[in-house]
Amino acid sequence: MSDAMGCESTREKVEVLHDWPLPRTRSELQSFLGTAVYVQRFCHDFASDAGPLFDMLKDSPKRLINWNAEQRKNFRSLKDKIGSTPVLAIPDFSKAFGMRMDASDHAIGGVLFQEEGRGDEIIERPIAFGGRQYKDAEKNYYIRGK
Repeated sequence: MSDAMGCESTREKVEVLHDWPLPRTRSELQSFLGTAVYVQRFCHDFASDAGPLFDMLKDSPKRLINWNAEQRKNFRSLKDKIGSTPVLAIPDFSKAFGMRMDASDHAIGGVLFQEEGRGDEIIERPIAFGGRQYKDAEKNYYIRGK
């Protein structure tokens, strides 16, 4: 959906993802992640939380999933971020763009934004979020090289 204020994900998809129970099987996790990718562009740091969950799919050929505490935390964090997705601003090409990037040991992410307002009332309106998990070889790079 979009209007003069910006673009946002559909409330129905967000509610489905936010209410999703902890997947018990590989198939349930694939369904959750497949649906979550739909709102990825609205979700800050999507790759940081979703990356370890995608890793569970490639590391576990079994049908049942054994969750550890860190994976449960990533799942809850991703659901919380999806539940609080911002309205993305429609870009104004007559204004300057800003970008913030962040890297961790397993993912990189960023936000493209434009400033809005005047004086002390300036806010950064996100236009797009992006990110991805590192490939296996990239995980070996020195942090400044990632």
